[in-house]
Amino acid sequence: MERALEFDPGFAFTRSRLGLAYEGAGDYDRAIREFRRAHELSGRGPLAAASLGYALGRSGARAEATALLDELVALSATRYVSAASIADVHLGLADHDRALAALERAVEERANAIGAIKVNPRYDPLRGNPRFERLVQQVWPDERVLGLPQVARPR
Repeated sequence: MERALEFDPGFAFTRSRLGLAYEGAGDYDRAIREFRRAHELSGRGPLAAASLGYALGRSGARAEATALLDELVALSATRYVSAASIADVHLGLADHDRALAALERAVEERANAIGAIKVNPRYDPLRGNPRFERLVQQVWPDERVLGLPQVARPR
């Protein structure tokens, strides 16, 4: 991603993906920096806002994460905002009940992001929760669909 940014440092998608890499490595300071850039470059788009809100919540910046959550909810009154994006910010804030409620809505609305419910590491804190496991079963009723076994992820 860093090499791709040499070609186009203003490409929001690349900034977002670099932020995800830093997030996956647990480097929330760098992730937040990239998600902030992606958020601005995308015109404050909901996907970038959700990633930024998640990382801010995980890093302890609860007030700013909550402000982004409020922004997403307000934006949803005028345009489509995936319930999965709302769930991400709730997960960053460790509000698992609200995250699950948002994921239930995401399944109902057939949100694109919900297809990764079995592998998205943001959902790891929910694994083993019966509500979450029911959602996984709804989305992937036959784990052989992709030929992948159900894998227990470490917590």
